[in-house]
Amino acid sequence: MTVQEAIKERRSVRQYRDQAIPVERLMALVELGLWAPTGGNAQTWRFVVVTDSKTVRALHAVSPGMLGHPPTSPRLS
Repeated sequence: MTVQEAIKERRSVRQYRDQAIPVERLMALVELGLWAPTGGNAQTWRFVVVTDSKTVRALHAVSPGMLGHPPTSPRLS
């Protein structure tokens, strides 16, 4: 896939399946995010994985950009 194809074919998910993502897959996605390039290799990002449904609802109430109701997985240990 070329960069042009990736940009043109990207999409924003606004509806979620009612199916939790396994914790192993969530952690794999976070690890991939750690490999993402940053300007000047600053690596100033932070990742927070929220799996508690009560916390997800609270975030939804204060985050107008978070659309839909993503399912949650079992708590991380």
